[in-house]
Amino acid sequence: MNHAPDYYWRDYTGEIPRDAVPGGLDINGRTTYVGQAYWNKWGILPGTIYPGNATIKLPLNGCANPSKIGAKILCSGDKNCFTWENAESSSLHLTTIGKHLVIGGFEDEKMLNFGRVMYQGELIVGKVFGFETEKAKLYFVHGEKEFSVTSYQVLIYNRRT
Repeated sequence: MNHAPDYYWRDYTGEIPRDAVPGGLDINGRTTYVGQAYWNKWGILPGTIYPGNATIKLPLNGCANPSKIGAKILCSGDKNCFTWENAESSSLHLTTIGKHLVIGGFEDEKMLNFGRVMYQGELIVGKVFGFETEKAKLYFVHGEKEFSVTSYQVLIYNRRT
């Protein structure tokens, strides 16, 4: 039996592939996607991909950092294997035991996961510092600023057997 997850990263060049995993919604109700890109000296960071935009806005140091470098979009042969589950920063380490959180990247040599939150009419994908026990906040970009919240959703992969 193959236990490997059925998801993978494709290079993102501004076009959304058919097998891209949806992440949220923009202010106009259009689907956004789960992405990641490299930011110099920090690592590979998660972010939201907006169709028609070749860059990914990455949350870092209080502001939005657009990047094309190493930009990837999350894809899958079975997008129904993904769920967004409610989470709290104080208990993420307990509520996700035995669950497959999708790795969103690495910052300062620490693993990040994907999270999302509804904020001012948008459902925005960002980064979760899951390694910070009881302080696992979600950081995301809205406009040109970085925000953080303690209540959000995390991206879980549920393999179908």
